[in-house]
Amino acid sequence: DYLETVIASNSGTEDKEAEQNELLHQLRKEKKELEAKLTKQTKSLEQHDIDKKELEAKLTEQTMSLEQHDIDKKELEAKLTEQTKRLKQYDIDKKMLEEKLEKTEKKLGYRDSEALKKQLSINNLCEVLEATAHVQIQC
Repeated sequence: DYLETVIASNSGTEDKEAEQNELLHQLRKEKKELEAKLTKQTKSLEQHDIDKKELEAKLTEQTMSLEQHDIDKKELEAKLTEQTKRLKQYDIDKKMLEEKLEKTEKKLGYRDSEALKKQLSINNLCEVLEATAHVQIQC
């Protein structure tokens, strides 16, 4: 009777031991799977950190480029403003010269600038002929 009890209890112990070994094997397998997942996620996070740093560098570069474009734009706007002022002054100077030309035409007795241009062309032609031919020409 005692022997049967010991055998029965040992049989129960062997079943429990086999059960515990199976459970331990399953836990080790799950641990390896979790470690593999952790390693994969760690690598993924490291790559995300690298990507983030690259993007931050690109953003910094683009920001600096935009700042330079803003500086260049302001310089160009200043030049444009200066040239606009100069053009306005040239327009004013042109009008003054046209008025002086008109007054000169009136003093010389020319009615329109075309007649003055023709006379100036003739005078210029005479000067060129005199200079090249070394001859005195009455125009």
